Amino acid sequence: MRNLSVLLLDENVLDAKLNQDELQLHLQDYRCIFHLVTSKTEYHKILDTLAPDVVLSDYNLPSYTGLEALRDLKAKFPYTPFIFVTGAQQEEVAAQAIKEGAWDYVVKDRISRLAMAVQNALKLREEQLKNIEIQDAVAKSELRFRTLFNSASDAIFMMQGPTFIDCNTATEKIFGCTKDQIVGQNPIRFSPPFQPTGLPSETAAHEKIQSALAGQPQFFEWQHIQYDGTPFDAEVSLNRLE
Repeated sequence: MRNLSVLLLDENVLDAKLNQDELQLHLQDYRCIFHLVTSKTEYHKILDTLAPDVVLSDYNLPSYTGLEALRDLKAKFPYTPFIFVTGAQQEEVAAQAIKEGAWDYVVKDRISRLAMAVQNALKLREEQLKNIEIQDAVAKSELRFRTLFNSASDAIFMMQGPTFIDCNTATEKIFGCTKDQIVGQNPIRFSPPFQPTGLPSETAAHEKIQSALAGQPQFFEWQHIQYDGTPFDAEVSLNRLE
């Protein structure tokens, strides 16, 4: 059974008790730990020491509105579900609450919706946090790739279709030009018309590229030319990337 920290923001203690009873009755997979606050001061104080799993708030409070409480929570804990539990069903108010970032809006005379609203919010939060972890892992992977890519002493370039779409710093040095002068170009731009063997560069390059695209890695000697036409010999490795 998982602990569930529930922060209740409501000046009406009896209403807060009804919310507690409803969750304890229907959230049987959780051990609910409730924290009741009735004012802005208490709310801010507890948020300094507690990261709640969910916040249930009345919409109107003396000298403090539910929307203000929502904004204050988002500033500290942007992925903590905030659910309004209020006495009036006002479509405009509900729409504004959702627009501001509330996860749900439960009317007190339909309190039976509360447990489901909390469950849905917790499930959505879990999905969001997983997505954040995935995005973070992708970003770290991209950083590692870029570090290796740009620190390599060999020229590394990527092609999509018939053109270059990326290259590393070493490519610029070896070909004697900038990345902007490489990206968008066909590789034939950096080969002489004929290879030393007498084969037309365009025909031979096409065959090598097609073989690599078919899943057959290629490794061969090739004569290139720099951007200014200066020839140089190189060993070339071609591989398909999914």
